[in-house]
Amino acid sequence: MITMGALQDILDTLIEKGSWLADWLPGGSADERMPLNALCLALISSKGEASGTALAAMVLDRFGRLDEAGRDAFFAMLARDFDPDPRAVQDAAAEYAAAQ
Repeated sequence: MITMGALQDILDTLIEKGSWLADWLPGGSADERMPLNALCLALISSKGEASGTALAAMVLDRFGRLDEAGRDAFFAMLARDFDPDPRAVQDAAAEYAAAQ
């Protein structure tokens, strides 16, 4: 059985090893100068598990440093920029249902 300490060590290693991969993402380095919405876009666009883990850690770290107004703005940005197109979701559901 894996312990929480061992799991944390694994996650820390993935984040540490994956963080350099963020420099290779489209758009460049994922450092403090990169806007939070760009980090979120890179996160949903990332193909590698290690780079995704590193990006998620960066997003969570930056989110954790936001004040209340910043958190409100973050969630508004998610709703505005990452909300799926309802028509596309309906079309995909219809295609899926037709294939069953």
